[in-house]
Amino acid sequence: MNPQDSSRQASDPAPDECGATATEYVMLVAFISLALVGAVTVFGTALNSYYISLANVVTSIPA
Repeated sequence: MNPQDSSRQASDPAPDECGATATEYVMLVAFISLALVGAVTVFGTALNSYYISLANVVTSIPA
């Protein structure tokens, strides 16, 4: 074993972490997407009725 090889390994213990990092980002995006879908599912009906009533108020204001 070459001494230079061991010092390189100490400074860069896992040179192939690029795939692991990409996987972590994909999982993060997936969890955020699931949270957004859940939030829209839970609050979607309430927000829809709020915006419909707001639109009715705005359209009823005389110009």
